[in-house]
Amino acid sequence: MTPPLASTWSPADTLLFGQLLGYALSVDLAVLLAALVWRHSGAGQRARLLFAICCAIWTLGGLTCFVLIAAGVPKDSAIIAWVECATFSAASVWPIALPLLWDAHEELSERERIAARWIVRFAVLTAGLLIAVLLLARLGVRLGLADDPRSMLVAYNAAAVLIAGTVLIFRHLQSTLERVAVVMMPLGPVLTIIGHHVIEARVLSDAWNTAGHIFTKQSIVITIIGGLVYIGRFRGLDRFARRGLQIVSAKVLAILSVWLIFGPLAFLASRSGAPSVVWAAATAIVIFAVLFTFVRLSRASDRWVERRVFGRVDPASALAAFRERLSREETVSSVIAAAEEFVRETLRVNARLVARVGAPPCDTIPLRAGWCGGYAARESFAVQVGDTEPLALELEPSEQRILVTAEMDLARQTAQWVGRRIEALERERERLDRSRREASLVHQLVEAELRALRAQINPHFLFNSLNTIASLVHDQPQAAEQMTLRLARIFRHVLKQTERPFSSLQEEMDFLRAYLDIEQIRFGERLKIDFRIADAVADRPVPSLILQPLVENAIRHGLSPKLGECRLIISGRQEDEHVLLSVEDNGVGTSNASVVADGSGIGLRNVRERLRTLYGERARFQFESQARLGSRAAVYLPLAS
Repeated sequence: MTPPLASTWSPADTLLFGQLLGYALSVDLAVLLAALVWRHSGAGQRARLLFAICCAIWTLGGLTCFVLIAAGVPKDSAIIAWVECATFSAASVWPIALPLLWDAHEELSERERIAARWIVRFAVLTAGLLIAVLLLARLGVRLGLADDPRSMLVAYNAAAVLIAGTVLIFRHLQSTLERVAVVMMPLGPVLTIIGHHVIEARVLSDAWNTAGHIFTKQSIVITIIGGLVYIGRFRGLDRFARRGLQIVSAKVLAILSVWLIFGPLAFLASRSGAPSVVWAAATAIVIFAVLFTFVRLSRASDRWVERRVFGRVDPASALAAFRERLSREETVSSVIAAAEEFVRETLRVNARLVARVGAPPCDTIPLRAGWCGGYAARESFAVQVGDTEPLALELEPSEQRILVTAEMDLARQTAQWVGRRIEALERERERLDRSRREASLVHQLVEAELRALRAQINPHFLFNSLNTIASLVHDQPQAAEQMTLRLARIFRHVLKQTERPFSSLQEEMDFLRAYLDIEQIRFGERLKIDFRIADAVADRPVPSLILQPLVENAIRHGLSPKLGECRLIISGRQEDEHVLLSVEDNGVGTSNASVVADGSGIGLRNVRERLRTLYGERARFQFESQARLGSRAAVYLPLAS
């Protein structure tokens, strides 16, 4: 089987093939345009509807004519003539739509509005005349005009009306995209006129004449695309732009593949005598290459539409930068301000975060005054914080700044990330509040425990002192009186320290000297006291009254039973990462030091409990003793507070 050859096609077949593909493309674009008009409401709706209807009649009429011709219907048949009459009548009315649409433009001056109305009147008059000419010609009335000049009158009329309207509106257009779209509308009929005159001049070969006929008929597609872009300023415009570009690229690739398969490949297969299976394999390769190219081309065209046509930033990178910024914001107010600034700079629209209906009152949400309630926005995205939606991100796009799909998704994700950050900040605030409450409770418990422990010291010390005074009253009344006065001075100091958990080591030593003055009365010259306090630790804070129980324990259990000289050494110095405080005596001692250290006596037990309460595991208490040699009690306090 020999593959078909493109060379067997006549110029008429080539013309028919090109016109079918061209009008099929126009029908696709007309469907897109109809969807745009259906979705878009507001000023100029009737003009848009008229534009869409005329576009649909033109494209469907042209496609119907060439489908009938391809099916074998003669070109001069009545049905084709009536379809052409309807098609050119729609083309005559078509230019009326654009001046009507521009007349509704808010920025036109009064003089320009009057000019627009005159252009509309001219378009209506000429459209009526053209339709009358077409109908009379179809009914057989001889007007002295050939078919082609009648169709060219439609093109001249469209070019004149659209050029006049373009000149009127051009200076009011605010974006490059709008200017290009408006210029494309009159460009279609202008190219049709140029193509017609080039063909009539007979300066081209037959092959180029065929291409010229196709170009002359299909150049009106440029007007349709311009109308698509200008009329379609609505939220889904980017989708339609991408799909339209995909349709165009698909049709172009389809034409290219047909030309390759039935042209060069078929010619080479027939000339080389290769079997038809080789031609079929080559055809499969071409189809695969076309499909692969279409996929890659679609992705590239989508990126081009987003970045070049609409000038949009990359949503993924913009959102990543916004999330990084949000992670550094530490208050709800700064999160809201950052979100509003991000949306304004990225999407170039007015944006506000406002309280939603049913949310807490405005004064409980950190928003700027004047934006709570009563704010009319075109787009709103809920900000979900936990299980509630207290805020909404509201945008106010303008007629000149319509948000496309990717931008709407970006705004929606922005609202989601704002909600997540606010929720995280609220959880952090709750955690800090809980930590502060727990710390306050712990502090209160520690204070209560310390007060209880110090309350144990004061009466215990008082009872021991009173017992000493009682023993001196009869034998040494003067010493008892002196001891009573010193006891009063000591308790004034104790009462002053009651609310102070810490005092300096020097203050603690002064208190011990006063306390030991009392004991000196009882012991007389037998008691020798030695204070060894290093200057480096003299001002270090230590727990108030921490050494008094140790001194009392040394005198009561170590020195009181001893005969002869009694020596008491009180020292303080820095040792590694601790302040070492020790009380050492040469008393009777004990062979059961561990039992004494862990015993139930009030003094030593009180010291251990206070150290545990204040420092935990960072401080320790140590007690050493040997029978007949003496004892040593040591307290290790951490240097770091």
